Amino acid sequence: MQRLKALITIKTAEENKTNQVEVNYDKEKNYLYYLEQDPNKTAVIYDYNKNCLKRDNLKIYQELTFIENQKTKNKMLIKELNSNLEIEIFTNKITSNRPSIEIGYTLNNEKYLYKIKILEE
Repeated sequence: MQRLKALITIKTAEENKTNQVEVNYDKEKNYLYYLEQDPNKTAVIYDYNKNCLKRDNLKIYQELTFIENQKTKNKMLIKELNSNLEIEIFTNKITSNRPSIEIGYTLNNEKYLYKIKILEE
């Protein structure tokens, strides 16, 4: 497993969050893991084989599957309520140069850009 420095960006029309973090990249299993710098202690796994983003913290567990030019049904568990929600997203584009990746998707009529940019290998 490689430890790399990466720039993580989540962008909407109203918000642009960028954080530099250390990521763990497993080339054999083809996934990337990192911890977000937030009070909820969010652990993030991106599985390149399945194009699946998993986010887990004290409040929610979320899985988003991205298939370019398609709608996908995804799940989110709200832990406090022990309740599952179904989230539908449309993936506009996936640009991958592993381990860097850029994904554009739409959720609730709002466009998102999720980007992992490796700064040094």
